[in-house]
Amino acid sequence: MLALQLWRLKAICKQHELDYHLIDYSLTYAENKKYLMSLVFNKEEDLVQEGESQEEWYMKEHFLTYYVSLQKEQTISEETGSTIQTGFSLKEWIASRS
Repeated sequence: MLALQLWRLKAICKQHELDYHLIDYSLTYAENKKYLMSLVFNKEEDLVQEGESQEEWYMKEHFLTYYVSLQKEQTISEETGSTIQTGFSLKEWIASRS
């Protein structure tokens, strides 16, 4: 492997926060790059799945807080332009859930 190719592989590792020891000197540049990029895509997929699981946890544990915050938001009518306050009733919410 040429020094320029090795430099480029190390740049890929640095850009995607991978360890330099993942570079295998017995492989070609193309094989190393393919391997490193597969690790990058797996890492991104893990981050997306982790974000989705955190969102699911939040909705499970704090749904009522989220729902109340949405109900308390002020909306503006396009027709009249005035602010419309939406009310929240815990009794109605509990009745709708059962």
